[in-house]
Order: sequence, then C-alpha cells, then structure tokens
Amino acid sequence: MVFLRWNRVKVGPVVNKELRILILEDVATDVVMINRELRKNGLAFRSIRVERREDFVRELQEEPPDLIFSDHGLPDFNGFAALALAQKMCPEIPFIFVTGSETEEMAVETFKKGATDFVLKGRMSNLAPAVQRALQLVEERKRRKEAEQALEKSEERYRHLVELCPDALFVQSDNHIVFANSAAARLLGADNIERLIGKSMKEVVHPDYWEMMQRRLRQLREDGTTFFWKSVQGRMQRLDGDVAIVPFIEEKFVRLDGQVVDVEVAAAPLTFKDRPALQIVARDITQRKRAGG
Repeated sequence: MVFLRWNRVKVGPVVNKELRILILEDVATDVVMINRELRKNGLAFRSIRVERREDFVRELQEEPPDLIFSDHGLPDFNGFAALALAQKMCPEIPFIFVTGSETEEMAVETFKKGATDFVLKGRMSNLAPAVQRALQLVEERKRRKEAEQALEKSEERYRHLVELCPDALFVQSDNHIVFANSAAARLLGADNIERLIGKSMKEVVHPDYWEMMQRRLRQLREDGTTFFWKSVQGRMQRLDGDVAIVPFIEEKFVRLDGQVVDVEVAAAPLTFKDRPALQIVARDITQRKRAGG
C-alpha cells in the first residue's frame, strides 16, 4: 500500500473541515493529478491511496473517509466491486469514479449501480464541481435525517399526549377514520383502536345527526382555517386569536354494539399524511344527560 503525503489547504465553500479522501488507483501520477486539481480549487483534504481489495476494506473499517475516488479497471480489483463493498460497509459515503475512459453504456451502468458521479481524467476540471455536488448531497441527507428524527420525536410526544387525553380523538379523511386514540375506542365500544381504522363515519354518527354534521364539516373546509382548542370552564372551545368561539355541539354516536351514546363534538381541519383531513373531538355526556332529566 502506498501512502501519499497529507495535503492541507484552505477550506472550500461547502466544507468546514479537512476532508479524508480514499483513492483506489494503481497509477501514482494520476493520484498526483487528482490532488493537484483539488488543491487548485481550495479544498482542504488529506488523501490515502490503495490498490488492493484488502487495503480498501481495512481503510473503510478503521477510518471511514469522507469521499471515495476509484478508477474503473485495476489489475487486482474492479471499480464496481469496490462500489458494492462501499455501499455495503459505508453507504452514506459519496463514491466518485475518476477514470481514463467512459463509454455511454458504462456511464449509465455507473449510475445504475449507485455511484455518486464520474469524472474523466482528461477533464479534471470537472472533479472539484463533482466533489462539491457530492458534499452538498451528504449535507442534504444529513439535514433530512435530522428533520425526520425531530419529526419522529415530535410525533411520539404528540401520540403520548393524545393517548393521555380523556376525550375521544378521531382523524377522518374522506369520511373514514384514519386515526383514533384509546378514548375513542372506549367511547365506541371497540376492544382495540385497529377496529376503528377505516370505519366510515356514517356508521359512527347517528342518522338523525349525519346531515347536520356534514354541513358543519363542509363549512370548516370552506373556511380553510386551522385553529386550536382549549378548555374553557370545563368545555373545549375554538380559539381564533384570543377569542374563544364555537363550543361543542351535542350529537349522538352509535357504538359498535348498536348502543346510542350522547356526545359533545367539535372538529377542526388539518393535514394528515399529506392529505386534507378533519380532527374530531368527542366527549360522552350520556350520564350528564340522564342526570339532567
């Protein structure tokens, strides 16, 4: 294995650290050319050259690089084989082919197999832009992963709060239940939430109240207003700015066993899994109605 001297130059516009570049190349002068081109474009990097499979694998295991450059054809190792190894061991690392010749068919195959980019040795001016694109891709993936993780944590906290809520919460899309909490399952007499998912709201709302509910939900959709709810003297009310309006409206729901229950219901538009939907909050007031006469 041949080690090149470390190269330290000013930081490029996309990176804020010194890059470690693993170069799979059997021609030492080509590596010198690669280093010269990167240095000319102001990238801070250190590079190590390997020729054999075992050396390539060891470098990936011991100190994974930020970038991998590889020629296509080497005496003892194939560039596509190196790409497959890198994808298995370090799939997040950009892999750029730097090769002396590239037919159209090979270029297509290069991308089909998952390479980040390829650069012809006769057009080394394309190398720095390819590196910049690869680093931008890494940064975008990192930001997307962080955003997804933050969203997952946020959704988990929301699910926890929803499960703690004593009121029944439904999300309906196209008049079918797509989400419900445990309180909703108890209200409708379901032994688990899954029995409610996919159920038509027309089976839940008492026939005497179906048209009224549809008119109310249509009005919410036409308003296009997303609002929040808070408890006001024990009742959930809508908030527009600082003004609480639209208290719960009394309706009747039908449980899975056919029993009719009196409920207070409120609704709000929202987006659920990128689709327009409505959140419905319901509270069982059967006992209160009976006590009132």
